[in-house]
Amino acid sequence: MPTSLEVLLRRSVESLGRVGEVVKVRTGYARNYLFPHGIAVLPTKENLRLVEKDKAVEAALEAERAKQRAELVAKLAGTSVSIEVKSNPEGHLFGSVTAKQVAELLVAKGFAVEERHVRLEPVKQLGEYEVPVHLAADAEVKVKLWVLDEVTKQATKAPAEEPKPEPAPEKGAKGGRSAKAPKA
Repeated sequence: MPTSLEVLLRRSVESLGRVGEVVKVRTGYARNYLFPHGIAVLPTKENLRLVEKDKAVEAALEAERAKQRAELVAKLAGTSVSIEVKSNPEGHLFGSVTAKQVAELLVAKGFAVEERHVRLEPVKQLGEYEVPVHLAADAEVKVKLWVLDEVTKQATKAPAEEPKPEPAPEKGAKGGRSAKAPKA
């Protein structure tokens, strides 16, 4: 039994190909997922003719999606979000701020953004960050992220006051140490 099979895509699949392309996939993937969901068919002459209609529909859908992405990029430009977290006196976070949290903040502001769109390494320090939001190959925008301390509501910690050294007790004074005389 062959381990791979050529299929004709009826819909675009991000990691596989675009409508109308003939691609090689594993037989189990084709049989169990692509064929039952109507994503692909066998590349026969009849199916090649029918896919031409699918290409026109997909082109119209893609044009609409591109328009929506452009509107979203315009709205996201200049947007900033802030998150309050616990941190130590040096400004290091107890935990980290992740792409999921940033996506949730953007969704709360009314933007249709998913976690996979936010490109962010976990943040472990208080401060201001530029976070890329990658919607598509042609649509990327940077959003400002403020990581604030939960208590002070500041992006940086004020330097802690250094403790003042206590004065050394005078020799021979009350409460101070007395020097022992050496034994002879």
